[in-house]
Amino acid sequence: MLPSALTVYVFMAASDLIDGWLARRLDAVSRVGAWLDPLVDIVVVLALLCVLVSDGALPVWAPIAPALAAIAFLCTSKKRPRYGVFGRYYGAILYIAVGVAMLRLPGAIQTVGAAAVAAWGVAAMAERLNLVPSTHAEP
Repeated sequence: MLPSALTVYVFMAASDLIDGWLARRLDAVSRVGAWLDPLVDIVVVLALLCVLVSDGALPVWAPIAPALAAIAFLCTSKKRPRYGVFGRYYGAILYIAVGVAMLRLPGAIQTVGAAAVAAWGVAAMAERLNLVPSTHAEP
């Protein structure tokens, strides 16, 4: 992956973190923002995962669990998104995983990393669909 692409990606991830932090700190959290922020994150991460798959950096199955977890999130978020233990950190894990995949590490490392992210995604989806007990916390 081009160093410039990685630089843009790091800037994008940092701006997403700062945006959320500022919204909470300045008490500027809105219902629309609570929906749009994760929706944009989902679209960006899934698009990047698909690009990394087409580039050969990740296995073909890598985007499946994140896509299913995203669908579960969108289908179960009625008024305001709620996050469980796995779901709260899944976005950050996906951002880190995409950044690491952009480094083009050896294939075995990429596959193990993709499998770990997929497992976390399955856990987040199961938690979201109340298939496993969890304590939901508001963002």
